Amino acid sequence: MNNLERLRLNSNKLASVPVSIVNMSNLEQLWLQNNQLANLPDEIGVLDSLVILRIDNNLLESVPESVGSLASLKELNLDNNELISLPVSLCDIYNDLDYFSVSNNKLCPGSYPICLTETVNGGSQICGGCPPNFFFIEGYCAWESDYNILQNFLDLNPESQSLGEPAGVPNNASRCVNEYWWHSGRLVEITFQHKQLTSIIPESFGLLDKLEILRLTANYLSGSIPNSLTNLENLRTLKLSSNNLSGEIPENIGALTRLDSMMLGDNLLEGNIPESIGNMSSIKYLYFDGNSLTGSLPESIGNLENIVILYLDNNKLTGEIPSSIGNLLTLQRLYLLNNCMTGEIPGEICNIYDSNPDFRTMLHNNRFVLPQPDCMSDGHIGYQFDPHVECPFN
Repeated sequence: MNNLERLRLNSNKLASVPVSIVNMSNLEQLWLQNNQLANLPDEIGVLDSLVILRIDNNLLESVPESVGSLASLKELNLDNNELISLPVSLCDIYNDLDYFSVSNNKLCPGSYPICLTETVNGGSQICGGCPPNFFFIEGYCAWESDYNILQNFLDLNPESQSLGEPAGVPNNASRCVNEYWWHSGRLVEITFQHKQLTSIIPESFGLLDKLEILRLTANYLSGSIPNSLTNLENLRTLKLSSNNLSGEIPENIGALTRLDSMMLGDNLLEGNIPESIGNMSSIKYLYFDGNSLTGSLPESIGNLENIVILYLDNNKLTGEIPSSIGNLLTLQRLYLLNNCMTGEIPGEICNIYDSNPDFRTMLHNNRFVLPQPDCMSDGHIGYQFDPHVECPFN
C-alpha cells in the first residue's frame, strides 16, 4: 500500500481523510472530490511526490499551511468548497502549478495571499464572512490581534497623527488595510518612513508572527530595539536607521534567519555586535554604521555567505579584523572607517578581491598596522592613527 502511486477516494461520502495516507510516500495522484470533507490533515505536506490533488466539491473551510510543502504538485483543484481563507504557503508552489482553481467558495478580499489575487478574482466567489478572530474592514478580512497592535502603535504617536496624511501616520489602522500590507488577513508589512514618529517600538510587535517588512527609517523613535523582534521568523526587511534608538542590539538577533536587509545605522546603539549574527545566512545588506558600538568583530561574521554590503563605520569598534572575513566572497563594500580597530589586516581578505572585482573597502582612520596584504594598495588602507596613541573615537 505504501508504494501506491494513485489513490481515488472520490464520491465515497468521506468525512475525513484516512490517517494512513501520510505513509504513502510514493503517492502521485490523490482524488478526494465529491465527499464531505470539512478539513485536511496537517500531515498532508509530507506527500512530497504528489503531482495531482483534487479536493473539489467538499466542505472545506480552510487549507493547512503544509500544502505549501508539496513541491512536486502540478494540479490543485479546490472548487466548490466552503473556503473562507487560503494560506500564504500556497505562494511557495503557485508558480509551479500547471492548474489551480478555487472557484465557487466564500473567499473575501484579504483572506488569501496576494499571489492568488488574479486567480481568485477570476473565479466566482460569495464572500461569506471572515474566519474566526478576523473581521471585515475596508473590503478585507483582517486578523483582529494584528490590527489592534497596529492601531496601538499609531496611537502612541499623536504628534504624527496630527500632521495628517501623507506627512504623518493615519488616525485609524483601517487606512493601512490593503492588499500590500495584509496577506491572508495577516499583517505582513509596516512602513512608516519620514513620518516624525516619536514613540518607542512596542514589544507587542514581536507578536506579529507573519510580519515580513518593518520599515521605520528617518523618524525620532527612542528606546531600545525590543528583544521580541527576534521572534519574527518571517521577517525579511528590518529598516530602523536614522532614529534615536539606544541600548544594545538584541543578543539573539541571529534568530532572524530569513532577513535580507537589516539597517540600524545612525542611531545611539552601544555594546557589542552579537555573535549570533553569524546565523543570518540570508542577509545581503547590513548597516550598523553611525552608532557607538564597541568590542571586536565576531568571528562568526565569516558565515554571512550572501552578504553584499557591510557598513560598520563610524563606531568605536576595537580588535582585529577576523580572518573569517575571507569567506565573504559575495561582498562588494566593506566600510570600517572611523573606528578603533588594530592589528594587521588578514591576508584572507584577498580571497574577496580575487573572486569579486567589484569589492571596495574603506578602512581609514583606524589603527591598523603595516604591511597590508599584497592585494591591497596604500589607497585601500588610507590614513591610520598611531596604534600606541589612544583612539580618538573613544
